[in-house]
Amino acid sequence: MADKHPYVSAPGGLAKTIGHYRKSLPSTIDSNTLRRLGFAPNNESYVINVLRFLGLVNEDNKKTEVAAAVFSKHDDPEFSEAFEEGEAILFGAL
Repeated sequence: MADKHPYVSAPGGLAKTIGHYRKSLPSTIDSNTLRRLGFAPNNESYVINVLRFLGLVNEDNKKTEVAAAVFSKHDDPEFSEAFEEGEAILFGAL
């Protein structure tokens, strides 16, 4: 059986969420937070599932150490590199 990967029907909500969290990352990231910010209307759970899959949010809807490290980079190239490194660590490439 193939692995199931989380998805979003349109990338806009996920892109807005990541863009916003680059500026200010809350300690809790859940559907209520996304709803309050107006991101991913009616698709909050999909965005949360992708963030969990990427290791940025744990099962208790708290930011992870990986998220804190990645989202503390505000320079675009540094953020991209940290995001890639975080992903590589999570998926065993490093």
